[in-house]
Amino acid sequence: IRFKFYIPLLRKWNIIIDKYLGINTETVVDISTFGFNESIGNRQESTPRRHLHIILSSLSISENDVFIDMGCGVGRVMLAAGMYPFKEIIGVDVSAELNDICESNIKKMKHRLKCKKYKNITSNASEYKIPRDATFIYFFNPFGKEVMKNVFEAILDSISQFPRKVT
Repeated sequence: IRFKFYIPLLRKWNIIIDKYLGINTETVVDISTFGFNESIGNRQESTPRRHLHIILSSLSISENDVFIDMGCGVGRVMLAAGMYPFKEIIGVDVSAELNDICESNIKKMKHRLKCKKYKNITSNASEYKIPRDATFIYFFNPFGKEVMKNVFEAILDSISQFPRKVT
């Protein structure tokens, strides 16, 4: 019943909100559309807004925290995180096309957001160096196990070089 009614209803609700805000975050696109092998990543599919609110509102966030969205796609998670007082929000995605949409969405919404510093990185997540001040790292099924393994190793390396709590 969840997939038959709940998910389609959430998608329709998210489309209505996007239209109202003048943005586009309810996009589902296969990674192969951009010419990438599926071993690099999974399809672009945004976390439902309601779920993001539940997750982010449960966290203790300060103005010193840096948020990374691994596999940021069109930026819904970055926009949701922007409602909180992060020092910086970083999105990493392999697709320049999706990053362009993400940057456009952020530009349209920036006046509504608490966080004012955003960075979009076009990179294979396996090759991305985790910043020393990253404290929150978000994943929504962005890639397969090989890439995920490399990303987790990069996170552990960053924490061992610059000890801190990372959520």
